[in-house]
Amino acid sequence: MSHQEPDADGEHFIDRKPQQFHVILDFLRGYNVEKRIASLDDVQRQILQDDVDFYNTLTEHLKSICCLLPITREVILSGDSGGTIKIWNLNTKKCTGTIPYTTQNVEVMTMCQIDNETIAAGYSDQKIVLWNIKTLKSLGTINNQDQTECIRLLNSETLVTCSQNSIKIWDVKSKECVATRSYIDGKSCSSDKPRHVS
Repeated sequence: MSHQEPDADGEHFIDRKPQQFHVILDFLRGYNVEKRIASLDDVQRQILQDDVDFYNTLTEHLKSICCLLPITREVILSGDSGGTIKIWNLNTKKCTGTIPYTTQNVEVMTMCQIDNETIAAGYSDQKIVLWNIKTLKSLGTINNQDQTECIRLLNSETLVTCSQNSIKIWDVKSKECVATRSYIDGKSCSSDKPRHVS
């Protein structure tokens, strides 16, 4: 696999031929693609095989993949609909670690840019779990009480989450929400009163 620098947002753009890419996407989403593969001719199957070889780093997931998080040029994380996060080495195309959690979807992930070891993962049960990807151990859980749609670890002490109608700032150490800005019927209202969460 060729090395590629991430863009300004830290994301990687993967450019592949589009002929059979939709089959790869449907497989990663958990759909049965056997009949579609059986209908392909030899040339189409070879194109598909080339893509399978390229994407084989993600085939250890038992559930469909929900999100990806680049860590470095060589390391990427993937989260699936079963709550599992896997750590991949892009050079060897091997899984180097697994973080199991629950049967809930891993909806979003973010990394602390300071240490490159701490991540926060938002799950479909409205919980946010902080993980150390070196030790594979949990650093604590935040109960967001809202579905987390976007998440950012600004540093080792501050986490920002966005839900459908609110933006929250969390103290990572205390697991407390220290500020909230809500949007109700198009109107903005804020609260800076800390709110304890378990």
